[in-house]
Amino acid sequence: MIGEIRVEKKYILMSPHPDDTCFSLAGTILKNNVNIQFVNCDVFTKKKYNILHVPEDRAYDIIIDEEAEAVRKMNIANIMLGYEDSYTRSRSKLSNILGKEISEAEIIQETIYKEVKQSICRVINDLHPDAVFAPLGCGWHKDHLIVKKSIEECFKNEEWFTLYFYEDMPYSANSSWLAKGLENACAKYILEEKIIKIDDVIEQKNELLQIYKTQIKSRDIRMMNAYMRNIKEGFICERFWKVKQERRN
Repeated sequence: MIGEIRVEKKYILMSPHPDDTCFSLAGTILKNNVNIQFVNCDVFTKKKYNILHVPEDRAYDIIIDEEAEAVRKMNIANIMLGYEDSYTRSRSKLSNILGKEISEAEIIQETIYKEVKQSICRVINDLHPDAVFAPLGCGWHKDHLIVKKSIEECFKNEEWFTLYFYEDMPYSANSSWLAKGLENACAKYILEEKIIKIDDVIEQKNELLQIYKTQIKSRDIRMMNAYMRNIKEGFICERFWKVKQERRN
């Protein structure tokens, strides 16, 4: 399906880190932020990983400033929950975090999971949105999976909002990671694919991506652009999936 998303009053965009929402959904936001109230919620905001080799005691402030500038230019509200990201918690290289499959049981056993789930559910219940966007979890980044599982638990208990899964760029450019993320989601839910044409705002999205100098290089932006051109032939697109129904065993 190609088109505009249905106008609803309020969407919460759950972003595991400052940058994930912009990377994955900036075009959709730019095309719809007049008619929809978007609220971005950054979960693991104490993020010190960066590609500029900025000392960790300075990196946090720079990353937060990058996110603040991007959300301001997207004209959306922003909430920061203040949790430390997995790089900071484990001191692992990002390359050691990505690509290693993690079970739901392992996610639930994470010490921080229960607290994060409570915070996410509190935001959802306080703001009472029409829809919530959750990361699909491409690449098995532990923080993305914690956010996804937390939202799923809230959705299971409070099915009054519409749940969408967005593909985590740039990780979704890895076809096997994307396929596995979709396979896991489809095991639980009947999904409807939504494809949003963003040709008319791609220059604006690229300007937003360039804000995140601590996180991505120019070649990464070119790679994401190439990927968005391959989602639907002849268009530049972003993609997500609407949960139509939960599968009952």
